[in-house]
Amino acid sequence: MDCIDTNCTLTCKGREDGFTTYTWANGIDEWPGSELTVERRDHDVVYTCNISNPVSWASSNGTVKHVPPPPVPGQKK
Repeated sequence: MDCIDTNCTLTCKGREDGFTTYTWANGIDEWPGSELTVERRDHDVVYTCNISNPVSWASSNGTVKHVPPPPVPGQKK
């Protein structure tokens, strides 16, 4: 997972044999493809990569951590 500022790119890799398909899911939505770019939220989000081919499948999870808000100037912690 690569994160720059508030965007993260998740990458899922498997054997590229022409039959492999990739799907990302977060429990609500699904997206096709081996890469997914998401925006960080105000809470942690778990994304699951599902890899499948005609013979088998596998999955792997990754958590995109929330971004704490920037400190307010002059405010005590």
